[in-house]
Amino acid sequence: MNENTTQSPQQPRKTRKTISLKPWQILVAVIAVVAITIACTVTVTMVVRDGKARNEAAKSYIKPQTDNTNNDEDTSESQKSKRGNLIKHIGDTASTCADTSCSTLLTQWKVTNITLDFQCPVSDYAYNDGKPENGHFVAFDIEAETSADNGDGKDHSIYLGNSGPWTYFTKDGTQWSGNVKSMSAQMCTPEEQRFPSTMQPGSKASGKIVFDVPSTDGVLAFTLGVGGWEYPLE
Repeated sequence: MNENTTQSPQQPRKTRKTISLKPWQILVAVIAVVAITIACTVTVTMVVRDGKARNEAAKSYIKPQTDNTNNDEDTSESQKSKRGNLIKHIGDTASTCADTSCSTLLTQWKVTNITLDFQCPVSDYAYNDGKPENGHFVAFDIEAETSADNGDGKDHSIYLGNSGPWTYFTKDGTQWSGNVKSMSAQMCTPEEQRFPSTMQPGSKASGKIVFDVPSTDGVLAFTLGVGGWEYPLE
């Protein structure tokens, strides 16, 4: 008995299509590759340059300092009163120098606080029961220092306390003829809290100066032969 063998038909082979690019398509592709390459190169260059610039800037960076505008003596005409004195406020630094260029500093001080109608501490030492003789107490908190005596013949001392030349001017500019350093004012605070009457060369001091004035809307002026400084109370 003969067996008939049936052969399955062969599967047709898949043929790959060949993609042919036209010349203009090849040109566009080349241009795109070149553009991408240039863009990457430029970006890398910019990053490198930016990094170098940041490093150089960091090296040359100077940290800003605290604003000390009010700490410098301003002798401009706009800062002077009608009496020719420098106008000062709380926190301003005043100074005296050995020459006009202020290359040699003699003394400097700062009023750190002004208290109107200051109340004397109640104690046994209080003169006149701690009450002002002229109407109002005004207290200045002051910090000061003097330069060391370097043999230049200049007076490096400062007389800001009770022995200092302080004058009171009323609001309308009238010079008051009374005594701003009455006994009540001098004895208003304990001795250890008072600013010293005289500071010697090369020293520092702080404390209160209490004034006895007729009103609290005027000006207290400290005047020396080299000039003056005024502190408005308003």
